[in-house]
Amino acid sequence: MLETTKTLTWATGIFYPFSANLRHMSESSHTEKKIILISFALILAFATWIRWPGLNYGMPYFYLEDEAHHFNRVVDMVKKGEFNPHYFHKPSLHFYLRMPVVVASFFWTVREGNIRSIQQIRTHDPYGLARYAFTASHPGIVKWNRAFSLVLGLITLTLTGYLAFLISGRIYSAGIASLLMAVSADIARYDTIIGVDVVMTLFVVLTAVLALRTLRNFTWSTFCWCAFSAGLAVSSKYNAAPVLILPLLTALMCNRRDALSYVLALLIPAIGFFAGTPYALVEFPLFLDQFAYEIWHYGVAGHVGHQATPGIEQALFYIRWLASSALGIAALILALSGSVLLVLTNKKLAAVLISYPFLFFLLMISQKANFTRNMLSLIPFLAALAGYALYTLSLRLLKTRQTWTLIFLAGITILQPLWKSVEQRYKLVHTSDSRNALVEIIRKENNPFSEIAVAGQLQLPPDVYKLPHVSVFNQKLINSFDLYLSGFDRVAALDWSDLPLMNSEFLRVERDFPGAEAKQRILRNPHIKLYRFGNNDQFITAVENYLSGKGAYPAVLLYPNRTDPSKREQHICRPELKRAEPAELSESWCWFERRVDKLVLWPGSIKKKGGVTLELMSPWPNQQITFKSGEWTKQIDFKAQKPGEWFLVKLAPEPEDGNPSPEFRIYIKEVHSPAKFLKSTDSRRLGVAVRYYNNTRPH
Repeated sequence: MLETTKTLTWATGIFYPFSANLRHMSESSHTEKKIILISFALILAFATWIRWPGLNYGMPYFYLEDEAHHFNRVVDMVKKGEFNPHYFHKPSLHFYLRMPVVVASFFWTVREGNIRSIQQIRTHDPYGLARYAFTASHPGIVKWNRAFSLVLGLITLTLTGYLAFLISGRIYSAGIASLLMAVSADIARYDTIIGVDVVMTLFVVLTAVLALRTLRNFTWSTFCWCAFSAGLAVSSKYNAAPVLILPLLTALMCNRRDALSYVLALLIPAIGFFAGTPYALVEFPLFLDQFAYEIWHYGVAGHVGHQATPGIEQALFYIRWLASSALGIAALILALSGSVLLVLTNKKLAAVLISYPFLFFLLMISQKANFTRNMLSLIPFLAALAGYALYTLSLRLLKTRQTWTLIFLAGITILQPLWKSVEQRYKLVHTSDSRNALVEIIRKENNPFSEIAVAGQLQLPPDVYKLPHVSVFNQKLINSFDLYLSGFDRVAALDWSDLPLMNSEFLRVERDFPGAEAKQRILRNPHIKLYRFGNNDQFITAVENYLSGKGAYPAVLLYPNRTDPSKREQHICRPELKRAEPAELSESWCWFERRVDKLVLWPGSIKKKGGVTLELMSPWPNQQITFKSGEWTKQIDFKAQKPGEWFLVKLAPEPEDGNPSPEFRIYIKEVHSPAKFLKSTDSRRLGVAVRYYNNTRPH
């Protein structure tokens, strides 16, 4: 009965650090249960509090490449109804575990009124790394998946405490182990990330727990589940392979002499692996190639910025990490001491428990690439061993009445990782991104005709691009003058030296959003500038020089067909364009499609006296157009006209030589896209339509 109670109450140990067993607790079983529940709830609540900001971290932006990649891939599988990932750089188990979460979060988002179709979840972006979306279209769905990781992490924390209890049989060590897991900064961080590491760690610890239970009392069911869990661990991440030794060692340490035990120890993990990654059998060559790539990537090629020489240098790298954000110096020393004590006191238990962390550490220091997230599965074992060592030490200290020494040791063991995790939590809470401030300004714009061109490289939330006054451009390819000519008033662009906005020196900086100055692989809080185009003579001259340098396309008008008024007039608007848009072919007028343009009339169409009469029309309110010919200027305001209404304009320049030029420079105020503002399918950017006046046309 006492052993059963101990199993249920390991979490209370931290509140009874000097007890050797449960007799120091209340004699009332009802009171014991209340203390158990309260203690366990407090540990989990504290762990959740530490991790909670990670659920919303960065949203709607992804700052981790692998997280964005895994989220987009699992959503793509749901969107296509495809269970074959066609991808084996990572095993498939965690995709299948997360697919139901995507479905549940999708229905929740529908209920919130934020989505109607699963296809609306954006997973690809031409400006994202490898064309994946690094800005979530529906952050709530991301948070659900992160919350699922958090649940898995809390289960791992619980199993770690139980693992420590199985080692020592005492609640105190279990409490220390669970608290170390709760305050480990790296465990806390990755417990709210969409990835494979939290899944792998869970199944590795579960395998160890089942192995120790089998070692204590061999049953076929526990042994088989241990072997199956080992297969699932490797089906979460390939480098969990050392865990496959646990079923074999367990059978050996249990003195099993039957061949069946060892056959099952080899066969069942394979079944577990292919249960989690079944399509590896369907696409076996692809599986082999991509698995081989991971071996080459980690062991041969390395990874720029994340690599070290295999062996001692790599070992020192990971030891420094373990002594810092993973566990802390005191906890690491205790864990190493605990492993030595366990070897001296219980060799069978030590052989089973320590085999995985020992082999796993050897495997990882033999690699060239190094990522600390790959080592997360070590932390639960070290936490359990640290708890065991501190418990063993407490027995000696209490015998010599050194209670305060024990309190001090327990305190410093927890203090360093606690400080790191609280500091990390503070940073997560106070993380900011310059793009959020830009988006706020864009959303507050109340004049839809004051258009903003946004660099696609900024990867803003996709709903921002649906606003009528926002359009996307490629900062690598588009000159800022082209944006002005297309009708934009402002430009939002990255301010990076290796990705300059062309001709930005002619623009006025309206807002500056400080951030990262250098080019980033994954965009995070970049330096952004919001520019406004000038409208002075110097700026217009620079634009005209730019047009002259690239060869402007003048608008050319031919005479209307006056001999047959029933026929539509024949126009050649821009003969330099080899292929006309369908809309252009059906129109009997020409469009000025940029703010600075030229109008060239057919020779002889403008009279020495009387000039020429044209008809103008614009779909935009508050339109304005200026005609210039030499020193002659005529400005026309459309305020009196309704959008889409034609009206007559007479152009009568009077040059000194008496021969008016058929060529006019054109300056237009408003150029926009009907597809954006008029619920039209016409995606051209249009300013003013012009045609010859034909007195046979009704007005």
